[in-house]
Amino acid sequence: MKWIWPIIISIIYWCIIGAGIGQLYAIELEGGLLQDTSKEASTYYAYGPSYIETQTFYLINRARENPIAFAQMLGIDLDDLRRRAGERLWSLFQNGLMPISPNPRLQMLASFHSKDMIENIYYSYNDLNGLTPFQRMEEAGLEPIQGEEALGLLLLDKIMPSDIIALTLTSNLLYEELSSNPLMLKLFSPDIKEIGIGVSIGQVSIASFPEMQAVVLTCDLLKRRDPSLTVFGVVFEDINGNGAFDMGEGREGVHIMLFGKDSIEETITDETGRYLLGVSEKGFYKILLTTGEFYSLFEKIVVVGDEGAELNIKLSSP
Repeated sequence: MKWIWPIIISIIYWCIIGAGIGQLYAIELEGGLLQDTSKEASTYYAYGPSYIETQTFYLINRARENPIAFAQMLGIDLDDLRRRAGERLWSLFQNGLMPISPNPRLQMLASFHSKDMIENIYYSYNDLNGLTPFQRMEEAGLEPIQGEEALGLLLLDKIMPSDIIALTLTSNLLYEELSSNPLMLKLFSPDIKEIGIGVSIGQVSIASFPEMQAVVLTCDLLKRRDPSLTVFGVVFEDINGNGAFDMGEGREGVHIMLFGKDSIEETITDETGRYLLGVSEKGFYKILLTTGEFYSLFEKIVVVGDEGAELNIKLSSP
């Protein structure tokens, strides 16, 4: 009976916040966050993303575009979030996170887990065979050490439009991440690169509660590969005009992006102006940085060899 408590807790939770769902939904619609509001509740599809899954994917990436605005919309105290995030992560939030790409194998894995939870009435990261998310990923030929999983549950006493289901599931999941202390980021992690989303819907009856519609969400995630090569250096203001970097001239908080043939890496310079980006193979990369209103854009081609590449970047006025 291990499935009872998570579901009862969810019922209590949704009873508490239910009054705010309509308001949140209205805010989202006014902001144009949803792509389409005309389709009604859809059912689970085993081998391809359903409308709810597609909409959830879209909403997650919209939230990653501007985590701070999304947190503010959810009513999270931004000063407290900044304290918990730290300055480096906060700077990434300010610039926006890279979108996550869909992965068909992850999508099928997530779909099967959601369907299994509905059919067997349980709610857990581990399945009934005792397999963890990482073990399931390994069986599917993925790298479990790079994996993460996030779960969401919604209980309804009547059918709701797919848009509201997707919005409520996504908002609940992301609110939980941004409210955690210390921050335990999955969907908002800068390191997450790929995602598979599975949503399953079914009827459940629990103790004295009437028959309800349960919606279970599984998000299976893969992080960026551990790099074997690095591009590193320092971003500085040439205060003394000697054309070289000297201690104290490093520029903190510069957003740097590195574009490869099939990859995009990004980071923020630390308090000394230093940066480090990991890549998995040698070759030509384009490095791009933005430094705000006081400095011009910098763009350069970098050649990464056996020992990576070092590039110190001197800022110039526009």
